[in-house]
Amino acid sequence: MLSMIKLLLRAWELATWIQAFQYFVSILLARVLGRPDPPPWPVQLASIPSYSPGIDRSPCLSPKLAFVQFLEGNWSLILLELQQLNIATAWMDEGADPSVDWSMFELYTQGIKLEKNCRLCPETSQLVERIPNLIAAGFFALAPGKHVCFPQKQPDSILCGHLGLVIPDCCGIRLGGVSHTWREGKCLIFRKPVDYEMWNWSNTPHIVLVLDLKVSDDLILE
Repeated sequence: MLSMIKLLLRAWELATWIQAFQYFVSILLARVLGRPDPPPWPVQLASIPSYSPGIDRSPCLSPKLAFVQFLEGNWSLILLELQQLNIATAWMDEGADPSVDWSMFELYTQGIKLEKNCRLCPETSQLVERIPNLIAAGFFALAPGKHVCFPQKQPDSILCGHLGLVIPDCCGIRLGGVSHTWREGKCLIFRKPVDYEMWNWSNTPHIVLVLDLKVSDDLILE
């Protein structure tokens, strides 16, 4: 009887080690592929959600939007103004606050132009001012090694656009349960409201130009 109990305990210990090994492998794969970490261990492995890109659930849009062409065509100019702002320096300095997850350098908010900030980025400001029904615009920076979630409550008539500016490896965004990545110089457009999360498992800041727009026929190319 005692030997049977010892055998069962060893089998239980072996199963625990196997689960731990599978969990740490899943973390490694998630970070290599630029996806969120699985839930904290110990958990039932069957409960860990899949981070494979979906097919039908994605809120990302791919219409021919008029503003996308000139933003992507001038992305190097926007990047140059971003570099002059140097908003990411604090995260690269030694002794930076580790609690800082993200930062936003706003140009427009709630449809209001922030004159002081726009004077620092005149070319970018002129570009975003050409976009009809602009609600908000600014540079969004996600610190290295951070994972943030953004619950949304905006109406369906709002579009969000991200122009990739500084995109290190191992970064991504999940929209409605579907994973996506950015490309430098390219726009990612999605409809609100949708809960989304972003992660940056690299060693450098991830930065995009963020736009919030009210949906209208003026945004769509014929």
